[in-house]
Amino acid sequence: MIALIAVSGDADEVEQARVALDRATRGLPFFEGRRVQSWTNPAGTAGATWIRSAGAHVVDESIAASGERAAFILGRPIRWNGDRAEGVDVLDAARMAAVPPNQLAAELDGRGLLVRVDGDGVSVVGDPMHSYPLWAWERGTVAGLGGAATAQRRLGKRRPPGRVRTESRGGPLWVTNLPGVLRRDGAPEHVLDAGRIAGAIAYGSSFDGAPWWFGTHRITGWQDDGFRHANLRLYSGASTMRELAALHGTRRPLDPAAAGDLLVEITRAMGRRAGDDLVVPVSGGKDSRLVLAAALAAELPIRAVTGGSADSEDFVVGKGLADASGVPHLAITDAQATRSTAPVETIELVSRLSSGIVTAADAHFFPHAPSDLASTWLSGQGGELARAFYGRARGHATAPVVLLKTLSRRPGRSLPLTAAAELDFARTTWARLRGIRSAGAGWDALGDLYYLSDRLARHLGGALIHFELGLDYASPLWSRRLLPAMWAGTPEEHTRSAFHDEVTRALVAGQPAATRDAFEHAIRGTGAKEEAVEPGGKVEDALAAAQAHVTALAGRLSTSDPLWGTLHRDRTLALAQRAPGDLDFIERHHVWRLATVLQAWADQAS
Repeated sequence: MIALIAVSGDADEVEQARVALDRATRGLPFFEGRRVQSWTNPAGTAGATWIRSAGAHVVDESIAASGERAAFILGRPIRWNGDRAEGVDVLDAARMAAVPPNQLAAELDGRGLLVRVDGDGVSVVGDPMHSYPLWAWERGTVAGLGGAATAQRRLGKRRPPGRVRTESRGGPLWVTNLPGVLRRDGAPEHVLDAGRIAGAIAYGSSFDGAPWWFGTHRITGWQDDGFRHANLRLYSGASTMRELAALHGTRRPLDPAAAGDLLVEITRAMGRRAGDDLVVPVSGGKDSRLVLAAALAAELPIRAVTGGSADSEDFVVGKGLADASGVPHLAITDAQATRSTAPVETIELVSRLSSGIVTAADAHFFPHAPSDLASTWLSGQGGELARAFYGRARGHATAPVVLLKTLSRRPGRSLPLTAAAELDFARTTWARLRGIRSAGAGWDALGDLYYLSDRLARHLGGALIHFELGLDYASPLWSRRLLPAMWAGTPEEHTRSAFHDEVTRALVAGQPAATRDAFEHAIRGTGAKEEAVEPGGKVEDALAAAQAHVTALAGRLSTSDPLWGTLHRDRTLALAQRAPGDLDFIERHHVWRLATVLQAWADQAS
């Protein structure tokens, strides 16, 4: 991974960005022994500073910084040349920098983008899935406060305006793919945004995908809700919500063979770079086995990897598929699950790096050092679009079901948020759903489009940045061109994930009988189940350590601390004092999220 800050400003601004990047990455194992590099254009009006991760497979062609323009390839995009997908084996930053941005935007696909810097400012080209995140900070002004207004008023910080301002008249601008760089630079407005904290507790990250700090923004490719700045130009060949809604509405019959051919082309392009050590993480889930089938059909030299205990259903199914396919299998044991072995260190590291983009709840295998498992992972992330994630609700029931699931609501479970913070978060979610409907989405499209724009692009897209610190991460299922196939078929076929099952069968049709039988057994199985928290096990011990961390951090705060305007103090403490084995899946997530929030609050106070 390249940790990058692109700057629209003078040479002093570039130097300040270099110092900030050095400060943010100093002492981190991902960048051990690496040196922060900088470039400034001849006029001194723009520049960039960057550092390479020690673990990621970053080739020199990913960076072109000389003369009047610099260009950086982030993530692992592919480029369509007719029906052929060109991958990282042929893409390089210098060549892409010379192509007109509008043309590039129409050709790029996958999770990745191009950042260009010149005297006119910063240009961001691509990510048609809007899933490779960048974050912006307009220095010297608070360009938008975002989040929950009521909770912010309770915090007693800067009073937000009646509406969030996302337009800017200009001024120095920083654009980065490492949100931790933007925290605690000394600017008075860089205090924690309570509305974004509420999102982290209820949702897993700030709802708008931005860091917790006031004055920062998530740059998205969505033309209907992105941050705008005079020195920032966005080019995206994908899609307003209205275009995606229309695409969903033209659902065609599912053609498994054609969809399989397309997926193989994407997979081959993403994994074709010479020298790559390719791994496919495989579990009992539909997405991972589909990518494994595509990698087999693409004849890529891969290994499979599965995490968790050896007797878990995920592990048994994942290893069984690998063995039947003749693919070497690696086990990520509980001892390698950093959240289980070093829970407090994981909380502190995630808080420092992510600034609220991800919490320790999503950091089970958060790397504490460059990964020695492989240079590149081909993951199944993104395939959830073709799944009934929000249940079987139909018609007008779809919106409230999505809202309740976003809030993780069920009888007997309470969010550790105040009523005001929870209400503001619910209103924000409801407004987003109304916006998708007003873009022309039918009721059967609402869950898919919400999941694409919010759960995948905003939450998961940002969370993956931090795993990329230790490895190169890509997903063939995160493709704009694949969306029509993923949305094909009737609503009933869509609900039962016919895309996954039928395309997997088509992809393994030419494999040996033992391989076909193993995939068919997995397809007909019940799927992976949540593992129980075993008394005295590593998972329970780690959860107990996180609970103790919550209790200790909360104990440092007075009962009048403004954070209790967002977090419900009694529920927070009660959750931290219950037996770990009595917590359900979501309540365990709440513990890890609370620990991350309280750690950030403590860091700010110090």
